[in-house]
Amino acid sequence: MTHAPLCPFGRSRWLGVFVLGMGCAGGPEAPSPTQVTQPLNGTATYGFLNLTSGCSAAEKATIDAAMALLDDQVNNNPEPLRSCLRDAVLSPDDGESVSTIMPLLQQNMHTDFTCQDAATNPCGGSTTWLACASVGIPDEEVRIDHGYLASGTVAQIAASILHEIAHNKGFRHLSGTEDPYAVTDQLNTCSRVLSASPAFGGVTVPTTPTGGARSQWQGESELQQVGGAQGSPFLGHYCAPDDLVAGQALGLAFNGLTMEVGSLALRCRNRFTNVITQLGTVGVGLPPSTTDCPAGEVVVGVTGHADTTKVSSLGLHCAPRTQVLAGNNAVTTVLPELGTALGTSFQRFCPTGMAMSAMHGRVGSSLEQLRVVCRTLGQTPPPSPSALATAGSTVGTSSVRDRELCSDLGAMTGLYGRTGLNPVTTSLLRFGGRCRGMERVGGVLGVRAGSVEHLTPGSGGEGGNGLTALCPAGQALIGVRSFAGPFGERSDVDGRCASITAWDGVGAAPITTIVPFNNVGLRGASVTSDCPRGSFLVGFEVGSSVINPLIGSTRVVDRITPICRDL
Repeated sequence: MTHAPLCPFGRSRWLGVFVLGMGCAGGPEAPSPTQVTQPLNGTATYGFLNLTSGCSAAEKATIDAAMALLDDQVNNNPEPLRSCLRDAVLSPDDGESVSTIMPLLQQNMHTDFTCQDAATNPCGGSTTWLACASVGIPDEEVRIDHGYLASGTVAQIAASILHEIAHNKGFRHLSGTEDPYAVTDQLNTCSRVLSASPAFGGVTVPTTPTGGARSQWQGESELQQVGGAQGSPFLGHYCAPDDLVAGQALGLAFNGLTMEVGSLALRCRNRFTNVITQLGTVGVGLPPSTTDCPAGEVVVGVTGHADTTKVSSLGLHCAPRTQVLAGNNAVTTVLPELGTALGTSFQRFCPTGMAMSAMHGRVGSSLEQLRVVCRTLGQTPPPSPSALATAGSTVGTSSVRDRELCSDLGAMTGLYGRTGLNPVTTSLLRFGGRCRGMERVGGVLGVRAGSVEHLTPGSGGEGGNGLTALCPAGQALIGVRSFAGPFGERSDVDGRCASITAWDGVGAAPITTIVPFNNVGLRGASVTSDCPRGSFLVGFEVGSSVINPLIGSTRVVDRITPICRDL
């Protein structure tokens, strides 16, 4: 991993743990050969000849106990941690998923510890840290505060160590709204709650990661991605309301001497007629091979192999539609896996009572990324999302586009992002949305009771300051107004909110403006993009590029495409 170090309190070689979370949930995934042959070493060392760490005998005993707990969670019984991490929303994710994160945690190396007083040994400029580690180094090295070792439980300290080891592997977190969604923080959350579960000697049942669990979203759930962050995003391919995915047309492509998934089209089966309709193809490959579930069956999961650049093979798992409708997702048919078994194995299965209905992803020279979308049977789904016109254009080099959508049949109720110097003036560096699940009660649309907010992962650069703003209670975003900066980049974005019930109806629906970034003095020409009446903002395609003034370079947001949906 080669990520630059980054922490909430400024750039530094060190990152620390400050807030510990709770929660977890998930589903099965087979370990890859790499995961089996490179177990977590689980050994703690304490400086030269174990004599230079500053740790007392009691502190070493506490750390050893925490490492033994982590050895159980990461190596001896890793499925609960995999399941929890797979169920989590990650931001930033850099194309990472549980399939690539777990092998890094399981690398066969010892972990070296130093015990210090945080007050006299700053970490990233802070003197109130609990545990601290450098980012993207070849070894595992963790500092722990004396006071934390005296007051923290073994489970808390184990979770903090896992957080810090993830920093060693190259994962970082951003200050502000995204902070608890980082790989490091979600690992911390999962480990702490797993420690309280019966599988690891506890007595409580795990809850959910930050942002809720994908397996507990209602109506519609986008499963964690497989593949990487290369190529360009494609807007979701959705089956018709009375159809569900029942097959695939997959074309292979050469990558050197091996084959990978070059093109893919979903095949949707009508629940009344059993007639199959093939959706549009993404990517380019050899003439496709078609595989379909038996009559009356639908896809409830996918398996295959992928790495951080591509999907190399893909197979489908089927179950009878009537069985799924009754709340039983037990697989009855496994279709052949097409492609080459390169990279890490993956499994993505729909939550109980759901079946595959759509896909998102990224495509380049091959299928670079796949995101499976599942929906609940027995409910009439809303129309598929649609994109508005793009505001802005590419202004620099190394252009990247990301497309992110709310899940949980949700709409955006807030915006977040980062602003900072570009380096000449202040620009919008990063951008994303805050989502809540929606439902109709008695025909009236509103935020679903008990829904947990989740983010669409942020897009763009990672410097500057994290900022956010929410719509007033009872309102959701129906559009945005973006402003051009001096280089043509997006310098500022306002959110446009309306009463959910009013916008969903036909009467007056006054607009409320929220100003999360407030770069008021830098606003050039503006573009206002509103969803049609009855539709709400559910996602964005965000473009970013690197602008290169004479005094430096910065990745900035330069294009924003709002995505709307009639819920």
